[in-house]
Amino acid sequence: MSWIARGLLASALLALGGCVNEDLTFYVVDLDIMVAAPSDGPITIVFHHASQGEGVLEHPLGPIEETTFDGPDLMYELLYPLHAGTGLVLYGWQDTDGDGLLCAPGVPAEASGIRAVAAFPSHAVSVDLLLDSECRGPEGLYP
Repeated sequence: MSWIARGLLASALLALGGCVNEDLTFYVVDLDIMVAAPSDGPITIVFHHASQGEGVLEHPLGPIEETTFDGPDLMYELLYPLHAGTGLVLYGWQDTDGDGLLCAPGVPAEASGIRAVAAFPSHAVSVDLLLDSECRGPEGLYP
């Protein structure tokens, strides 16, 4: 493909791709997360907006980012995108069999849990997360 064709294609994709002047605003949150899990193994935490979208397009649980750590405690700095939703919810699960998947077929049940962060927005937040459900995704645990 010639450089002219590449330039035209890039321009077309940019024009179709979205807003050039969108304002992005982030809020720094230092989280101290204490996880109570029934066994040993890495813990994955997925940070979500409690709500995302507006009007008829509003929906719960817009994912922000995730991290995996060897529990039970985690100090984490989250760059919370204020422009993308409201509220903060933490969903966690424990990978007891080391396959990187929550409750794959034919393996023992793995623990999961969810917690809405009532103290948000605050720059320093402590959260206790109890992994007390088996094989439940965030959409099955959040109201």
